[in-house]
Amino acid sequence: MKKLAQNQNSNSLTQAYASIATHVLQGKVVSHITYQYFEKKDEYDWKQAAPIVVFTDGSQLIPIADEAMSTAGAFYLSENEIENIIPPI
Repeated sequence: MKKLAQNQNSNSLTQAYASIATHVLQGKVVSHITYQYFEKKDEYDWKQAAPIVVFTDGSQLIPIADEAMSTAGAFYLSENEIENIIPPI
């Protein structure tokens, strides 16, 4: 019974986060992809610079490895049976 409750809580949390992400990203238009400026990388004390999705409204989507922003992350794109990874550098 405990495992069922954990699954329901996890599922609820997943749905809540998915809803927030959808609300935040829906309708945005990608302007371009760039890499984090190296001085920003140094400011965060990251060993790598993250790839950044820049939207036409100026907002940015920056991949991070964890919620503490301890290091850059990578994007993984799966589309039409083709898999691509946009890694930090």
